[in-house]
Amino acid sequence: MRSGLVRSLVFWYSVIVFATFGVLNLAVSGMIGSSNEKNIEADLRGFQESSEVFLSRYVLKNGVWGYQEVGDSLCAVLGSNLKIYSTTGELLYNALFADEQAPGDDMAYASQGKSAYTVYTSGKDTRVYFSFLVEEFGIIRMEVDYSELYQSGSYISRMVLYSSASVLVTALVLLVVFAGKVIEPVNRLRNAVVELTEDPSSAMPLPVRHKDEIGELTREYNKMAAIIREQLREITLEKSALEEAVAYRKHFYDNVTHELKTPLTIILGYAEMMEDTGFSDLEFSKKGIQHIISESKRLRDMVTALLDATRVGVSDTSDFEMVDLAGLLRDTAVSMNLKAARQQKEIVLSLPEEEQSLRVWGSREQLIQMFINLMDNAIKHGSGSKISVFSQRLGEHVEISVQNEIEKQISEEELARLFIPFYRQREEGAEPGSVGLGLAICRKIAESHGGNISALLPDEGRICIRVLLLSVQTEAPAEEF
Repeated sequence: MRSGLVRSLVFWYSVIVFATFGVLNLAVSGMIGSSNEKNIEADLRGFQESSEVFLSRYVLKNGVWGYQEVGDSLCAVLGSNLKIYSTTGELLYNALFADEQAPGDDMAYASQGKSAYTVYTSGKDTRVYFSFLVEEFGIIRMEVDYSELYQSGSYISRMVLYSSASVLVTALVLLVVFAGKVIEPVNRLRNAVVELTEDPSSAMPLPVRHKDEIGELTREYNKMAAIIREQLREITLEKSALEEAVAYRKHFYDNVTHELKTPLTIILGYAEMMEDTGFSDLEFSKKGIQHIISESKRLRDMVTALLDATRVGVSDTSDFEMVDLAGLLRDTAVSMNLKAARQQKEIVLSLPEEEQSLRVWGSREQLIQMFINLMDNAIKHGSGSKISVFSQRLGEHVEISVQNEIEKQISEEELARLFIPFYRQREEGAEPGSVGLGLAICRKIAESHGGNISALLPDEGRICIRVLLLSVQTEAPAEEF
């Protein structure tokens, strides 16, 4: 690119300069030629006038025409060689010319009574042959040497030519240097654009070293590269999110299929066996009916949980109101302590002194459902005897934390999957009949209230589920979050 642009600039600049100096050289040559003609014509007019004055005075003084004597005197007065002819062309006097064969039509014009001259060049010598008619005397043809005048004009023309060539070469060198400096940032931009096309992730900003149009172009390129990098980052994130969503859908579908199939298989198995025995075995029939009832309840709970999971988080805030979170947590903890006591566990609730600071904007029923699920999950999967529920005002949010002990340490990767439906259903220690959708439902409830939920590992052997909700002093969440 650089060599191409420089070549083009040099070519067109050379064409313009050559044309300019060609015209200049022609103009100078024309001016020198015109000046030479004017000088020659002025000199020749002077020679003619001097000759006529001399002849008239010579005749008046001597009264006779002596061609030899007159010719010698004219040569001495004019300082030039000459010839004298009669009007019929007969040679009457001859002072030897430098070139006896000098051509020209000046004699023909002189015989007609006109003054004329011929310029004759031979090598470096330039002579002018001038012929004019003197009445009642004859035709005088002079030879005048103008070699010095023409050589001076030729020298001036050469100097103009050499000067033009020097200026052209200097200008071309400066043009190449200047064009190189101008093209360098353009070439750098071109390379950057090529790299950007081949690998958009490699689009890096270029240094702005100019305060002209090239600098402005570089700044615009940097803006474009930043936008492309940001768009590429967003595309990468969206691609990852899409892949994660596809994987989540498959995982969810596989788990739902499995969890629905298991109780149905048990129910169908016992029903077919009782049909085959004709209810003759009362003990087996009683046991089968109990399993059918148990698995039917489990199936009902699972379908209910799935429906809750699909309904929660739908953009409907018609039942949102100001909720006293302190009172809600206290009532929930009291009711869930009954279940915890059956497993020799206890829920310990900690509230701040200013309980009125724990007010949020939301659905009371959904919030109760979320905290029941969190406490129930701690009861089912906790290993210790104490479950801590802590709440406080944290800036513009209200923080609620549910902590309990765990037997097996959880990795960071497993921690991120706790809110995926059915994930913990397959883990050891899961309570029989557990659906495995509790934390997934809690996440949707928290997000529908403009908050979020996360799992933390504050200490070894402990897990904390942390919920952040917007406090009532902040703007209520929009209908579409």
